[in-house]
Amino acid sequence: SKPSFAEVQMQVKTYIRADVGFDPGSIEFGTTTQGKSVVKRAYLQYEGRPDWALIGVQKTNPGIRAEAREARRTSTGVVYEILVELKATAEPGYIHDLLKFKTNDPDPATASIFLPIRGVVTAPLTAKPAYLQLGVVPKNATVTKNLVVCGSSPFKILSVESNDKRMSFLKTDISPKLRLIFLG
Repeated sequence: SKPSFAEVQMQVKTYIRADVGFDPGSIEFGTTTQGKSVVKRAYLQYEGRPDWALIGVQKTNPGIRAEAREARRTSTGVVYEILVELKATAEPGYIHDLLKFKTNDPDPATASIFLPIRGVVTAPLTAKPAYLQLGVVPKNATVTKNLVVCGSSPFKILSVESNDKRMSFLKTDISPKLRLIFLG
């Protein structure tokens, strides 16, 4: 009831590296349907020490697979091809993650570099609303609710059933990928 306001100062320290770069600067999967695998490619270029190398890739999302292959090495640098796969088994939802590349750089502050990953995995079928609430229904009253079922590919609803004999259903085909169910 009595809010108070405060000011907090944060110090942020960063190091901008001119010797390392990714092309593109992030992996963008966009929107994909669960069950489909998508592979994206990026390149990491380093200019500096001739013995500089990637020694590992770490990820936190089990729906992502990543690998780095040395593509070209010169006396002043190296190029790595980075392959990132969004697995078919990835769970539906937003992906906002970082790949962490460990290098043989002796300075711990610069030994790791990061590549952002973004995307959305959608379920093959979704219902809206996800949870249908009938609320409190007075005796002998009727309540009608709509349920929209969306698919990433054409589908048919063969039947709608309930153990409760008071429930009735009416199916309507709006399009091959969209169906409407009236519950009453």
